[in-house]
Amino acid sequence: MSLPNFPQTNPALTREASLNEIIAAIAAEELSLSHILNTEGEKLQYVLGTLPGLEGAASFRPDSPAVAHNRAVFQTPPERMAAAKPPAPAE
Repeated sequence: MSLPNFPQTNPALTREASLNEIIAAIAAEELSLSHILNTEGEKLQYVLGTLPGLEGAASFRPDSPAVAHNRAVFQTPPERMAAAKPPAPAE
């Protein structure tokens, strides 16, 4: 994995401009997280049959690709957390 490559700014950023860049980056991250949550909510609406424009409830089959995908998404965070776990201190 390589280190990030930040472009040179000319003229150099001021303190105010730096803070604006940080706030913009945080806002972009929050927006992406809200999109993920919205997608998960729409998946639930689809399964429950409450998604606007959908007639009746979706047929729920445990072997459907949507259910398999949802299981994979649900299992991803613990696996990633285990992989990112810091090593135990040496005794």
